[in-house]
Amino acid sequence: MHRRTSLTAALLASACLVTMACESTPKASGSSVKTSAAATSTPAPASRTPQPAASEPVARSSAAPGEYAVRDLLASLDPDTHIYLQHLATISDPYFEGRSADVPGNRLAADYLAHYFNKYGLEPAFTADDGSASYLQPFTVNGGMDITAAAASWTHDGRTSELVEGEDFNVLGFSANGELSGPVVFVGYSIADGEDGYSSFAEDTDLTGKIAMLFRFEPMDEQGQSAWSQNRRWSRHAGLVGKVQNAANRGAAGVILVNPPGADDERINDLPSVESTRFGRMDIPAIALSISAADRLVRAADPEGRSIYQFRKLADDPATATPMELAAGNLSVRMETGLERRQLPTQNVGGVLVGKGNPSG
Repeated sequence: MHRRTSLTAALLASACLVTMACESTPKASGSSVKTSAAATSTPAPASRTPQPAASEPVARSSAAPGEYAVRDLLASLDPDTHIYLQHLATISDPYFEGRSADVPGNRLAADYLAHYFNKYGLEPAFTADDGSASYLQPFTVNGGMDITAAAASWTHDGRTSELVEGEDFNVLGFSANGELSGPVVFVGYSIADGEDGYSSFAEDTDLTGKIAMLFRFEPMDEQGQSAWSQNRRWSRHAGLVGKVQNAANRGAAGVILVNPPGADDERINDLPSVESTRFGRMDIPAIALSISAADRLVRAADPEGRSIYQFRKLADDPATATPMELAAGNLSVRMETGLERRQLPTQNVGGVLVGKGNPSG
């Protein structure tokens, strides 16, 4: 019986690592996160916490051959594996709300696991801030983003056009915080070293103090599909981080991202948002401009009155894919961006199954 309890405890510890997903390495010592009163060596689960699910399904009186294959499989398992599966089923229950860091079910699931670690004889793996032993190791993970500042406008021929957040533009999730005004340089797809010698930049391109306006994706054919990928999917050159970094490397003070009109991609009708672009953080402010707003901007600023679609065609052609300042000396774009990432408390759950016997033989 002792062997079975120990094995069950070991299996449940494995279940913790798999199902709680532990999310990331906790903060180093000295973290400001405090261990709550519940994070003791023997926390009891909440009164409404489910008990492990029953292991025996109810069979019908007349079952066709193979109809209860899962039941038959479960019946063939040893008791330890049954208990392990019961715990997995329990912490996967909707009661725990998916156990993500931003829901109460996350802590309830942690308390549930800690309770059974204690019941099965595992020793607490961690030390709480007050020095007591604990099964819980609190830390924080990155949560969603709060927008603290979002404004954009352009001034051309002395007239200012204000843009509407969520309709004309959005702050991008990787944007730095800041406020700037400056001229706009169209840099096509902002690809430095593409296929067959393609480049959006000249060797001496200098974007210092300017805002780079760039397209998503990469050069396209007449069907709006990749001109470089044989399977018509976007190639590695379409990566958004690389595009922005290419502009930043040439001194760009900010970035305006635009979905290229006519692209064979379902995302072009959606204005990129903070949540869809929150991968890392760049050193310059960045916003996404809607296709319609970008069209208004280039039509007003381009001496030839070309549309944003015509600008896309210029970027598609290696011969015309070079930087072009819009309305040189007569256009200024202002943008203000502010983001604050929420920190969410969560915890690892760990127990130690102490070995027995003499390891030296």
